Amino acid sequence: MINITKKQLIIISSIAVIIIFIIGYYIYSMTITNDYEELEQSFEKENIIQENNNIKEAEEIIVIHIAGQIKNPGIVRIKEGARIADVIEQAGGLTQDADITTVNLAYVIEDGQKITIPSKNSETVEEKEYITTRKWR
Repeated sequence: MINITKKQLIIISSIAVIIIFIIGYYIYSMTITNDYEELEQSFEKENIIQENNNIKEAEEIIVIHIAGQIKNPGIVRIKEGARIADVIEQAGGLTQDADITTVNLAYVIEDGQKITIPSKNSETVEEKEYITTRKWR
């Protein structure tokens, strides 16, 4: 049997505790590093998804100009695929002098389009139709 003095036992025990501490710290730091990398990758994926959603939203919004017999004429930003009726509603509605008999309220609008709602005092049907369908490109 090996004879170990009390002093040697304390030294061996201290070395064992230090080695166990170093191994534990190494394992802990590896776990933290992996968690950090996973968290970072998760944030990167989330940012990419958010950027893609922002791009899709930007692509879905169109800008048109509405004028004439509208309560709030001017520039309107609206979703792609909207109709003239939607634009009129977003612009505050029609004035009392508006004449929508020649306006196709179901017409799908396009980006960059100008819509002018004629008044009851407009001269001819041709003038009213021209006013409501012209595009500026």
